[in-house]
Amino acid sequence: MLNLKQLLQLVVDQPNLSACNMRLISHIWEAFLRWTAKQFENEVGVRVLGMGEFCYRKDTIGDMEFLNPMFILNETFARSFKLHDRRPKVHVADKEAVDLDMQQIAGITTDLLGEVIGKEVVENGLRDLIEWIGKVCSDPDQYGIVLIDFGFARLFCENRSLEFQFGATDGAPPATAGGKSVKSMGGSAKLGSSLPPIGKDADAMSVGGSSMLGRSRVKPDAPLQRPHRPHNRPKHSIHLVSKNEMLEMHAQQLQMREEVKQRMREEEASQHLEVLQRLRSEMVLDYSQRENRRDLMKVLAVQQKVQEDEKRQRDLVDRGVVGQEFWPFRTEEQVQDAIAATNKAQKAFLDQQLHEKHEKLAYMQREAEKRRELEQKQALAELKALEGEKTGRRPAPKGGKASVKGPTHGVEIALDDAFSRYEEYLHKRKEGIESSSSFVREQRYLSEQAEVLKSEEQRRRMAEMKAYLDRQVRDKAAAKAVQKDLQLKEPANRYISALPMGAEIDEEEETYVKMAIRHALDGQVERKHMSMEEEKVASLRAEQQVLGYVAQEMQEARFRAFSEKKEQAAALRSTWAKQQQLKLMEATLDRAEAA
Repeated sequence: MLNLKQLLQLVVDQPNLSACNMRLISHIWEAFLRWTAKQFENEVGVRVLGMGEFCYRKDTIGDMEFLNPMFILNETFARSFKLHDRRPKVHVADKEAVDLDMQQIAGITTDLLGEVIGKEVVENGLRDLIEWIGKVCSDPDQYGIVLIDFGFARLFCENRSLEFQFGATDGAPPATAGGKSVKSMGGSAKLGSSLPPIGKDADAMSVGGSSMLGRSRVKPDAPLQRPHRPHNRPKHSIHLVSKNEMLEMHAQQLQMREEVKQRMREEEASQHLEVLQRLRSEMVLDYSQRENRRDLMKVLAVQQKVQEDEKRQRDLVDRGVVGQEFWPFRTEEQVQDAIAATNKAQKAFLDQQLHEKHEKLAYMQREAEKRRELEQKQALAELKALEGEKTGRRPAPKGGKASVKGPTHGVEIALDDAFSRYEEYLHKRKEGIESSSSFVREQRYLSEQAEVLKSEEQRRRMAEMKAYLDRQVRDKAAAKAVQKDLQLKEPANRYISALPMGAEIDEEEETYVKMAIRHALDGQVERKHMSMEEEKVASLRAEQQVLGYVAQEMQEARFRAFSEKKEQAAALRSTWAKQQQLKLMEATLDRAEAA
């Protein structure tokens, strides 16, 4: 059992918002009670910091009117601490209610304590008190029955069932409350008058009723409440049970239990048959609906095809214009055909340009080869003439006339001219090849990059999806582990019920039920498994196809790069060989001049 002093000690020992000692929290509670009692004297209700509302209700019996106090529990407070009202109120408050005036309560606390106390300190202390009231009421295993004196009433809580007893001072149960009530005798009684006298005499009217009733010592039953009746049976009316009667009652209980089990088995068998019949009817209905939908889809497809043919015929008829042999506006099909024709013409023109460029390059190559061969022949002839002059022979006349210029000067000019023409030819050839293949290379590069980007994007998405699924699996496993640990840590139920908790399950019936349900769901599981396998195979095939395309494009790109490098190396080797040949000829000529 927990009383007011223990509650105040809990607030002092384990505060949440306040930091008060026992003396300060006691004076704050006393100030709160005095201010509330003053409001009750003025017949005004009080709303207590989200806990609930103290108010008055008007009851009428015959010609008499009664003004009784009541407490309405706040739903939010009750849900927060899992409490419930012992006697839920269905009445309507007859008087108005106000919130707590922290400034006035702080003033009363200052007068009682002799020190200046702010309203924040008072509010924090009262909020801690209300919070601890909810905590102790919500934990009956630790605190048991809670009895807290409010002066004008007493809070009684047992097994999370909360009730305020107005006027109960003799420790009577909640149903009796001393058998007193607030009754109007020419005027309403004051709810706060049950507090200790505050500047008044002790003969004032109490909450238990009027002063007239108190002096006459009349103890009637409280109106609108059940009278208290003792529940103890007299000793002479107790019947002692013999051993045979006990055995007979036990046999009857066993027989009744067997009858209940048999009845439950029959009900379970009938329910099982109903479930199987319902599953069969649902499967038949599903199959019939699927067949009907298939037939309807076929009929709808035929009708749509007929409608499309009719529309095509109507369009052909409606396109005719008087005085014209063509439709002035093009349809979507005509636009697509025109675009395809334009693309085809542009492609043919580009192909023709490329063919002409290739033919031109081949012609230029043939002409360059002929020019190079002629230049080589001329250089060899001049070299032979120079060697003949060195040996003393006369050179053969060229074209029937002797050469006017010197041999050395003419050979150098011919070699320089041949080398410059060859360089110019190489540059022109390189520019022509680059100009003709730049567009093709650019398109190939863009397509390769697009495929690579697509493959990388798909790989990234697959990696993100896999990571997301892995994270979900890990989170689910962790949650299951935590739940399992919590279940293992929960204490076992210490109380064993003496009555049967349910019928025992027959293993054969359970096996039969499982087999029937498995048979009913086998088809769905197999179809789902097959569809999942088909989707997986299709996705793998699509990925393999994309990877094959990417690998083929990369292989072609590497082959093109290798061929280009090979051609470039061959051109460089031929150029180097020609340069070496020319250098050798120059060295031979220099040695001849020096000799």
